[in-house]
Order: sequence, then C-alpha cells, then structure tokens
Amino acid sequence: MDIKNQKQTVLVLFTIFFLVLPSFAQVAKMKIKVIVEKSILRLEPDINSTIIGLDIPKGRIYEVEKKVGEWFEVRVRTLNGVMETGYLYQRYVEVVVEKIEEKPASRKPEQNQDEKPVRVKEPSRRKGGLFGFYINGGVSFVDSGDFNSLVNGYRDYSSAANYYINWPKLGSMMEFGAEILLNFTQNIGFGIGAGYMTKTNVGEYGSQNPSFQVDYDREYGLKVIPISGNLHIRFLTTRLFGFSINGGVDYLMGTIKHTYAFQSNAGSSSRKEEVKCNTVGYHGGIGLDINFSSHVSLVLEGSYRFADFKNWKGSVNSPDSGNFDGELYYYEYESAYYDGYYPRMWVWNGAPSASYYRNVRLARINLSGFSSKIGIKINF
Repeated sequence: MDIKNQKQTVLVLFTIFFLVLPSFAQVAKMKIKVIVEKSILRLEPDINSTIIGLDIPKGRIYEVEKKVGEWFEVRVRTLNGVMETGYLYQRYVEVVVEKIEEKPASRKPEQNQDEKPVRVKEPSRRKGGLFGFYINGGVSFVDSGDFNSLVNGYRDYSSAANYYINWPKLGSMMEFGAEILLNFTQNIGFGIGAGYMTKTNVGEYGSQNPSFQVDYDREYGLKVIPISGNLHIRFLTTRLFGFSINGGVDYLMGTIKHTYAFQSNAGSSSRKEEVKCNTVGYHGGIGLDINFSSHVSLVLEGSYRFADFKNWKGSVNSPDSGNFDGELYYYEYESAYYDGYYPRMWVWNGAPSASYYRNVRLARINLSGFSSKIGIKINF
C-alpha cells in the first residue's frame, strides 16, 4: 500500500472512531441499591424535608445523579409515568457500582420497562409540622379609662389642698402568653392560647401641714387572663424570615384588688376591695419571624387589643364600714373646701346618690392599647 492510500485509510478510521464514540461514551455514574423496606424519597437533602416518594421497595437499584453530603440524588418514576428527582439517605442504601464502564447509550434510565412506578405525593405547603407552640412576652400600653381619670382627680385635689402626691398613671402592663398552633398549610394556621397581664399601681398623698398630719396609701393590683382564638396568615416567607398577620377574639377575665389606708393625728383607717369583671375583646397584629430552622423561629410582634371592662362586681372588707358586696362605681365629688368636682372610684352597695355627687355610673376600666412582644415559635 502506498503512502497516499495509507493516509486515506488512517483518515477513514479516525472519522469512524469519532462518529461511533458518542454512542459508547456514556457518562460514568454511581449505582446504589435500597437496603431497607419501604424507604422514602425526600424533596431536599434534609431529614426534615418534605416526603415525596413513598414505599420504595428494598432491592431497587438507582443511578446516582450526584451526592450531596449524606444524601444521594436519584430520579424515580411516579405512577403517572413522570420522573421525579429526590434524595435517598445513605443509611438506607448501599453502593453497588462505584463506576459504570463505557457502554452504548441505547436508552435513557426512565425508559426501563422493568422499573415499577413509585407512589409519590405532592409536596406539602406546611412548614415544619402540623402542630406548633408559641410562647411570648412583652408590654401592653393601655388606655386605662376611669382609672387614670381617678389619678388625675386626686392630683387636682392635692394641688388645691396643697397636699403632696406621688401617684403615677396606669400606662402599661406586663403581658405573657402561650398558644397551641394548628398549621393547615405553610401559610395559614389557627391558634388557641391563654395569657397573663399584670400591673401593680401604688399611690401616696397627704397633708404637708405639720399641725394636721395625714397620709394616704393606695395600691391597685390589676390582673387579666385572656383566652384567645387566633388566625395566623403568613406571607413573603423565605428560608431565613417571613412576615405574618394575625387576628382573633379574646375572652378576658379581670381582677382588681384595691387596698386603702390612711394615718392621721386623729386616728387611722383601712379598706380592702376586690372586684372582678369578664368581657369579650378583639385583637390583631403583624409579626416578623426570624427562622433559626424549619422548626424554630424568633418572633417580633406588634398588635392592638380592644378590651373594655364595664361591670366590676365584688366585695369590701373594712373595719369602719363593715363587709358587704357591691359594684365598682365612678363619680365626681364636689369638695366643700375647694371649688370643683374631683373624680372618685369606690365599691358601693347600690349607686351613690348624695347631692354633692354627679355623673354617677358604673366604672369602666379600658385596657385597649398597643402591645410589643417577643417570642419563640416551635413547630413539631
């Protein structure tokens, strides 16, 4: 064979080689075999990720698309013939082929007629779990209603009488709460919870005249237990954070314990009152969830609650006026010494009717206001 024919032969051989090579040069892939009964396929390489493949039989062999940490990415045929991509945990499989030898790529893996389909369910939109728990605490800035009118009245009276006074308004209450959550989806849930609101308000006032020394001490202990039903709607949710709005109805159980005492040159006296009132209220708010994981979030929340208590009933214990049951009344008292009417609030057995009283009515303690809270939310 002459040199020209040899060159032509070599050229033909190289051409044939490069034309045939692609049919043999399949990318080498690892193979794994399922070694447990009814293994599961997850959407992401995470033990808490959504389950998308069910009842994967023991002994099934899959080609690995890639390995992510302790997870193998594989493709599984569903009942409707669609190939789904998911992840199998390495403890439930064993590697049976480290590397596939080059062979003709006659057909794709999903064309294997011997492979039985696997039952697959739709990915759940619920994040973290069906049930959750939310615990929080913060401060509620309340209106206070007749209580702050009472404090203002004593301030005005003390100013007119040249008394000293140290009696702050009821501007805020500490608030704590806990809630059990039922997550219908990732973005919608319902909670039932209970809370505890508390504040102790202490006031003192009295005469600054040495010839007539008198000192008054007042203490109001206010406690409220709200039982709440709450709808949560989440939006703009990402892996790191999300926003939520919430709203619902409250049943609030309130208690006021009032201790009154005075000491003067002429003697002393004391009085104890305890009244209770229940009411229905409403609330709504917005929160920022900072996600530590798919199960645990830090929540920063601002909300507004409407809660107006109008019918306080209870008892009085006093060595001077005796013991009796009654209702908490608000009225304005006309001073015989100082020009003007001054608010008062006491428990009476029947509405007070003296001629120097006006605007007599049942007392209203309005605890409506804004709340600022921080909490931890856990989904199971």
